Amino acid sequence: MADSRSLASPHSLIWHYYECLKRQIRRVPTDASDAVQKQELALALFLAVSVVETFINAFFRVVIEEDDYRVYKFGNYPTHGASGS
Repeated sequence: MADSRSLASPHSLIWHYYECLKRQIRRVPTDASDAVQKQELALALFLAVSVVETFINAFFRVVIEEDDYRVYKFGNYPTHGASGS
């Protein structure tokens, strides 16, 4: 079966980051010193934060396109009866 994640997919960047994260975690040596393991795990932690941040950004870009939230897209916030001066 062909890979359904294409470059045009809004989630392709998330998948690529996640695959990099999995590779980084597999790369952590179990027989190395504690210092080397901590350094490799620190890199994995940075990648994990990037994966979550990218997901949240992509998720809210999709949400902002929905009709209920479109009013917030370009800073056109509703005033809820406030008088503009």
